[in-house]
Amino acid sequence: MSYNSQQKLKDNIEAIRTALEWQPGQLLLPEQVNALKRYAGFGGLKAVLYPNKPKEEWRKLNASKEDLKLYTQIIELHRLLQQHFNDVEYKQAIDSIKNSILTAFYTPEIIPQTLFSVLKEQGIEPKNIYEPSSGAGVFVTEAASAFPSIENITAVEKDLLSGRVLTALGSSIPVPVLVQVKAFENTSNDENGKHDLIVSNIPFGNFRVYDEVFKDESLTGKIHNYFFAKGLDKIKDGGLMAYITTDTFLNSPSNQSAREYLFNHADFISLNVMPDNLMKDTGNTEAPSHLLIVQKNENKQSLSQNEELLVSTDEQENEFGKYSINQYVSLHPEIILGNQIKPGKDQYGKAHETIWQSGDISLISPQLGDTISKGVDERFNKEAFAVKPVRVNIDKGKQLTYLLMPENNPDNNSVQLGLFDTAPAANINRASAYINRLDATVIDRKTARITNIIKTSEKPEHEAFVLVAAKSTAFKQYVYKLYSNTEEIKFPANWMNASAIHLELNGLSNKLQEYNHHFYNEGESVFHVAFSNKDGALDELKEIKPYYKEGTLIVHNNRVGFVSHLAGDDDKPAFLPSLYERKDVGFYEQYTAVRDDYLLLADKEANENIEYPELRKQLNESYDALVKGYGILNSSINKQRILKDEAFGFIVLASLERKEGDQYFKADILTQTLIQKQEAFHTDNPVEALAKSLNDKGFVDIEFIAAATDSTEADTINALGNYIYINPSNNSWETADHLLSGNVVRKLSIAKAAANEFGENVQLQRSLSALEKIQPEKIPFELLDFNLGERWIPKDYYDRFASHLFELPTEVNYFQSLDTFKVKASSSNAKINQEYAVTTKAGKTSYGNTLLENALENTTPFYTYEISVGDKTIRVPDNDAIQLAHQKIESIRNSFNEWLKELPDNDKKELEELYNNTFNCYVLREYDGSHLQFPGLDRKRLGIEDLYSSQKNAAWRIIQNRGALIDHEVGLGKTLTMIVAAHEMKRLGIVNKPMILALKANVNQIKDTYRKAYPNAKILSPGENDFTPAKRIRLSHEIKNNDWDCIILTHDQFGKIPQSPEIQREIFQTELDNVEKDLYTIKDMGGEISRRMLKGLEIRKTNLGIKLQGIQKDIEAKKDAGINFKDLGIDHLFVDESHKYKNLTFTTRHDRVAGLGNMEGSQKALNMLFAV
Repeated sequence: MSYNSQQKLKDNIEAIRTALEWQPGQLLLPEQVNALKRYAGFGGLKAVLYPNKPKEEWRKLNASKEDLKLYTQIIELHRLLQQHFNDVEYKQAIDSIKNSILTAFYTPEIIPQTLFSVLKEQGIEPKNIYEPSSGAGVFVTEAASAFPSIENITAVEKDLLSGRVLTALGSSIPVPVLVQVKAFENTSNDENGKHDLIVSNIPFGNFRVYDEVFKDESLTGKIHNYFFAKGLDKIKDGGLMAYITTDTFLNSPSNQSAREYLFNHADFISLNVMPDNLMKDTGNTEAPSHLLIVQKNENKQSLSQNEELLVSTDEQENEFGKYSINQYVSLHPEIILGNQIKPGKDQYGKAHETIWQSGDISLISPQLGDTISKGVDERFNKEAFAVKPVRVNIDKGKQLTYLLMPENNPDNNSVQLGLFDTAPAANINRASAYINRLDATVIDRKTARITNIIKTSEKPEHEAFVLVAAKSTAFKQYVYKLYSNTEEIKFPANWMNASAIHLELNGLSNKLQEYNHHFYNEGESVFHVAFSNKDGALDELKEIKPYYKEGTLIVHNNRVGFVSHLAGDDDKPAFLPSLYERKDVGFYEQYTAVRDDYLLLADKEANENIEYPELRKQLNESYDALVKGYGILNSSINKQRILKDEAFGFIVLASLERKEGDQYFKADILTQTLIQKQEAFHTDNPVEALAKSLNDKGFVDIEFIAAATDSTEADTINALGNYIYINPSNNSWETADHLLSGNVVRKLSIAKAAANEFGENVQLQRSLSALEKIQPEKIPFELLDFNLGERWIPKDYYDRFASHLFELPTEVNYFQSLDTFKVKASSSNAKINQEYAVTTKAGKTSYGNTLLENALENTTPFYTYEISVGDKTIRVPDNDAIQLAHQKIESIRNSFNEWLKELPDNDKKELEELYNNTFNCYVLREYDGSHLQFPGLDRKRLGIEDLYSSQKNAAWRIIQNRGALIDHEVGLGKTLTMIVAAHEMKRLGIVNKPMILALKANVNQIKDTYRKAYPNAKILSPGENDFTPAKRIRLSHEIKNNDWDCIILTHDQFGKIPQSPEIQREIFQTELDNVEKDLYTIKDMGGEISRRMLKGLEIRKTNLGIKLQGIQKDIEAKKDAGINFKDLGIDHLFVDESHKYKNLTFTTRHDRVAGLGNMEGSQKALNMLFAV
């Protein structure tokens, strides 16, 4: 049975109509249930991507004949939705349908029927089933039929309409069905560990998923990888996972880390390679897929031989090229379902071993059942599956048995891995003591360090449980492992990523509640877990500061501890005590006072943009008192104490003291506000006041300049001399370089008219004289270079040329909105039908008028024809026809130039005047910086008498325009130009805190030159070793909390500063809004839009949406995210070698263009966009 698009769409509309008319509690009639069951989604109906507009609009979008056959039904669908939804809901429904075409390929019934039949035969009867991508509910309905004793089915479906259909259908199923219409990533973690079986035909594709629990890009970068990781969380230990998934999950080398994650947490049961046409009849798609079944194992120690094969891939080759295949699949051809296997290509046109089932797809059932049954017999752990999670009754007298701790290795040395400088040697050496020989094959022993130790108050010297972090040798990322020094509690032997270790720690927290101990978690707050005291209760905090967050160190009832339970919606803030010596309480009382004073001051000045001198005075008093009693904050012992406050310790150390050499001094924020003040500007130099006026006001404000120089307006005008002129068009003052540039021909015409009308105005006469002197020399007709299709040439000339070319009256029309030419001859002749025509191998002819249109638009037609390859027909380029068309188009273009030479003199004169008045009328803007004095510049130390005039001019251009592109050649002093421009703008108050970005190879030269040029300047230029992850925090706060003349960073250092989440959200939202507009703009400009482009649009919108979700979460957790670029106060960037930041994302109508670039753009360029 083939896929009938019209019938499927008819069934879908009827199912949606039934679902929308159904009300909760209403009993469905048998025919209504059948209508709902026939729902097949829109994965095979790409015509839904076309808009709810007249059929002509579809044709303009290049809809195929098959798509146009569905037009009436698609419009019927739109009307049905408009009847049941308001405008907002209707748009959401349509967007949901369009997005669903990426993943909505529904499963034939034979798959769940066979799977559930085998499980039942094996005595496996799940009670709680989870379906994370339910579609129309084929797994749900078949599970209810196969297992009548099911206690609960949870069905998740992202698509709005599919969810409505499933909800209505679920009401007719005789077992409890909970339908959640949401994305799988938005489901609650409260569901975790409660299901026996998770089963689904999961979505596939290279679009991202945002889930704050899973930070590993290898799991969230592709939706199919994510479904495996998230699905494991939903099932209990011993539960089954059965997924139909894209073959790339097992076959692609890029998914190896995701496969390792799966088989580190689950045992392999069975695998079948499905036919490529599995979903041809249900979803109109041909895509290779696998049915993979695994059993969750939380205590897994190592991979089996089969699992080692499943993790790995080999490369094979057929007549279409090379392709990757899973090692297990390669060694087990018996798992392949299909009666035709041959070399071919996949849905993306890449080499692939094609597997096909001819005849009814249900014929694969016996072999599928045998494979699953064999896997269950050989590998399924029935005891683990049968165990139900039960709540442990806590024995209040239960105690842990302490085991001997590993001894330190005396040969270990400290490495550069500390918080600011070097980690305590004992911390690193101690971690190494836990690393065994097997661990050392997975991680780099030198990078291992203890991040957390859980102790008991009864035996505080004993390390009951230890969390170690180290760099993976395979992936160069940090991984984590828990070690136990107790008899009762053990951990998995494998190393885990951050999301997995969080789950393990949460499990440990629950286990420890069974024991009669006070537990303390010492270490990094990112892995903070609140462990209860003996009585299970923590001290509730009645009032906390608004800026406190989880893990903030406080002193409560004369005890040192942390704020806890801030994250949960229902939790009340609590005090979590920690083990500290009594003598430290006094220090922490004073430290928390300093910290709170600083946080209050910084928050108020940043948000309200006004000074708070009383708060600054209070902060100084608190700081001075602490330093008097205990020494500077950054002393070795105080730093160690302060860093116990992992919420704010970094911030306080970096913000309140500035390091200069080996000494620490009060940061500027203690002595002055860092808010840029708008103070009255005064100078003796009128040109400096002119620069300030241009930057502050945006124009030449004579009144402002006069006030700044204590002069009258008349004296100010005289003093500025040839730096300013009156603009005759609006009678306002402009700088000389502004007036005497641009279209000076038009400006001269306006000046002449104004001078004639106001002949007595001296300033107008002055402007007229200046404009006359800089008029460009006219270019004669003989030297002009004409190109056919140039839009400035009048239409009449093209009409005459076309008529001459074809020897027939011919009209050429230009459509400006589409940027397109159309040629219409009065009749036809041999010139049009033969001499300037091209006939392709496919039998189609492009006539002369069409080739003239190509010549006018400077394009070449692209022709194809069909050939047979095996039993398939493909299209290939018709190179002979393409080449012939190119030759004839070039002949037409050359004929135009010859025709122009034969024109009468008056026509030539008209074109000459038109060209000169249109193009040869511009003068480039020139900047004269000869007046600049550069106060404070030490020319002697630089070894120069003065700057080059080009440097002064460039500096003046930057000062005037608050930025410029300086493309001087090597050796002309761009470095010094940047430095003097930055310093002048700071001196004049145009900018407050400039930053220079340079390549790593140049940054030291720029820093040294700056220090020579301005020996007394306060500049910050961190070295490579100063920009380690921990030290970046200090530097960011030093930048923020001090009044620098300039900060100098490398490109790489700049790239490591987090950007403002609010700005990222704004830019991504704008891009998301524009994506669809871009495609339709292409159409309006004459480009072609294919259905493939519309599908690509949905993928791009999906990925942008995921980025927005992540950014939104960052905004919500902003106080935990630390400082970002916007907080630093940088208000001007000088970028050396700025071409390194090119290539932002773009959309284009052009294809097959060499060097067009990557439409996705570069991350480096995007990061710069966020900053500016």
